[in-house]
Amino acid sequence: MIKATVEQLCKQHTELTSQDVKILQEMAFSLQTYADLSDSYMFIDCKLKPSNQAIVVAEAFPVGSTPLYNNSVIGKIVFESFEPGVFYSYRNGKKSIIQQAMTQEGIFVHQTVVPIKNTFHQVIGVLVSEKRVTSPQSVDDIKRFSVVTETAEDQMTNSGLGVVSDLLMEMLILTDASNRLIYANPSGLKLISEMSGRDDVLNRNLLEILPFLHAVYEKKEDVFVFEMTIQDKSLIVKK
Repeated sequence: MIKATVEQLCKQHTELTSQDVKILQEMAFSLQTYADLSDSYMFIDCKLKPSNQAIVVAEAFPVGSTPLYNNSVIGKIVFESFEPGVFYSYRNGKKSIIQQAMTQEGIFVHQTVVPIKNTFHQVIGVLVSEKRVTSPQSVDDIKRFSVVTETAEDQMTNSGLGVVSDLLMEMLILTDASNRLIYANPSGLKLISEMSGRDDVLNRNLLEILPFLHAVYEKKEDVFVFEMTIQDKSLIVKK
C-alpha cells in the first residue's frame, strides 16, 4: 500500500524516472521505523512538475506521540514560504536545519531536511524530520535557519542509511567482514577521530584504530547492548 501510494503520486505529479521512484519506495517502506527511532514525524517530499512547489508522497508518525497534524498530509502541496528548508535542500543538495519552523497548521517545529539522491547524484526528493517545539523562542534568541555542508555520509547517498543516520545524535558505525570502516555518520566520525587522534579513518581496520572495540567483536551474540568506559567516556554500545 505504501509503495503503491508513492508510485501513484510520483507518476501523476512528478517527472521522476521509474528507478528514482523505486529508491523513494524503499525509503518510504522503512519510514515508520525511522520515525520511531528518531521520535520524529517523517515525510518524503518531491518536486511537482513543472512548478516549483512540492508534494508529500509519504509520511510516518512515532507511535504514542502527540499528533502534530490533525489529518494525513500525503498528497498535500508544500509551499516554499512555509518550508524554505525543503526547497533549499532540493536546490543545493545539502542538509538544512530550521530551529523553529512553522507548519502549515501553525505549529512550531524543529525541522531537519536532508536530500535523497539517485545513482547519478541527482536530488529526487527530500526526507523531512519534524519535532514539536514546546517553548517557542523569539526570532532574536535563535538561529532560525542553518545549512550543513556535505560530509562523509555522501558515500551512502544511494541507500536510506546515510540519509536517515544524518538525523540521529547517536554514533552509527558500519564495518565490513574484514572490520574495515566503510561508513560512519557525523557523530560517529567525530568519536573515532577524537579517540584515535587521526582523521583518515575510512577504509581502515577499526580494531587497529580503536583496539578497545575488540570486546564488542568478541561477543558471540549478533544483537546485544552493554556499557563500557574508555578514556573517561561512558559508552552504551549497541551491536
